[in-house]
Amino acid sequence: MNKRVVVGILSYIIFIYWCTTHTTTINTSATNTISSATLSKDDNSPRIRVLIARAVGPSEAQNVIDDVQHDFINTHNSKSQCNRIQQANEIDPFANSTESFPNHILCESNFVLPQVEVEYLIFARNADVAKQINNACNSSISNVEVIDVTGDSIKVWNWINYVDEDRLIDAFDYVWFVDGDILIRSLNWMAFWQQITLFKPKISQPSIIGTTKDGYSSWHPVLRHQADSRIVAAETALIELMVPLFTVDTWLGIRRIILSLPVLLERIKAGGTNYIDGWWCHYAKTFLLEEHQQSPTQDPSIYKSTNHLIDPKNISSINTLMERSCVILYQTPIVHSNKKTLKKTFQFRQTTKMVEKYLVKNFNVAIFGGRAYEVFATVPRNNITSTKTNI
Repeated sequence: MNKRVVVGILSYIIFIYWCTTHTTTINTSATNTISSATLSKDDNSPRIRVLIARAVGPSEAQNVIDDVQHDFINTHNSKSQCNRIQQANEIDPFANSTESFPNHILCESNFVLPQVEVEYLIFARNADVAKQINNACNSSISNVEVIDVTGDSIKVWNWINYVDEDRLIDAFDYVWFVDGDILIRSLNWMAFWQQITLFKPKISQPSIIGTTKDGYSSWHPVLRHQADSRIVAAETALIELMVPLFTVDTWLGIRRIILSLPVLLERIKAGGTNYIDGWWCHYAKTFLLEEHQQSPTQDPSIYKSTNHLIDPKNISSINTLMERSCVILYQTPIVHSNKKTLKKTFQFRQTTKMVEKYLVKNFNVAIFGGRAYEVFATVPRNNITSTKTNI
C-alpha cells in the first residue's frame, strides 16, 4: 500500500478518536455548568446563539440570579400540558405552571426544537448588586458578565453603549433585552424558541402576565397574554421596552441610526425612552422590510375569523407569518413581577415626551401602540371557529 495512503488513514483514525474523546469531555462538563450548557437535547436541531442583557436593581438581583441558575431543559417537559388545548379553547396560565404552557404549534407539529446557547450581560445599578450577582454566579457559571453602571443606569443608554458590533457580530444571532423584574424561568423556553425559529421575526416578545391573575402585566392590551389558545401571534406596531428580542442585524441597524442623531442620543442618555419601542417597529417595517407603514386594522379586543389561519402540521401555512417586523407571541406567556424600580420623575416625563415628539417629527412615526396589523391563529384539531373572539 502506498505510504501516503497509510499515513492518511492513520491520521483520519487519530482525528476521529480525538473528536470522540473531546466531545465526550465537553458534554460531561456542560452538564455541571447549568446555564452555560446548550439548552437542547437534540444535537441535530437548529442552533440559536442569544445574548440576554438585563438592567438590574437591588430588588431584582435575586430574581436574575434565579433565572441565570435555572435549568431550562431538565426542570420541566415542554409538552406536558398539551392535553389542555385538546380539552378547551381558553387556557388559564395561572391554573398550571407557565413553564410548560401549551400551544398548538408545539403540541401538534413535528417541527424540531432548537438548541439555544445563552450568555448574560448584567447591568448592575450599583456596586452591591454587582457584587451579589458576581458572588452567586461567577464561581460556577462562566457565561455571565456583570458591569457596574452606578451613576449611569439608564437602560437604553447602556444598551447603546455596550451592546455593539464588537460584542455581537459573529458571536450571536439574537440579543434579548430583559428587565430585571421579568421571570425568564416562567417561560415555556423551548416553545418560545421553536416559534422564533419558525417565524423569524425582526423584533418580538412573549406575551406578558402578572404574578397573579389580577396583577399588573403590561400597559398595552395588545401585548398581554390572550386566553384563547387558537391565537398564536400578531404583527404589531409596538414591542415593549420591557422584554424586546432583536435579531442582531436589526438591533445594530437601530443603534447606528441612534448614534447618528446627536439630539436623540442626548435625550436617551438623559432618560428619555418614550415611544422608542414604537419607532423600532417602524424601522423594522419600513427600512428592513421596505414596506409602507399602514394604519393597523385590528382592534386588540376583537380578533375576527378573517385572520390568517395556521395549520400546525403544515410548514407552508406558516409562511404568512415569517419574517414580519414586530411580532407578539401570545401562547408563550412570561411573568412580570413589576418591581417599579424606574423612578418616573418630572424630568424623566419631560424628556420622554421630547423623545416621542422627535421621533414622530423626524421619522413620520404614527403612534399605534394599542393595535395590531394582522393576527395569526391556528385551527385546532376539533376545527372550532367563531366569527368573533373576545379577549
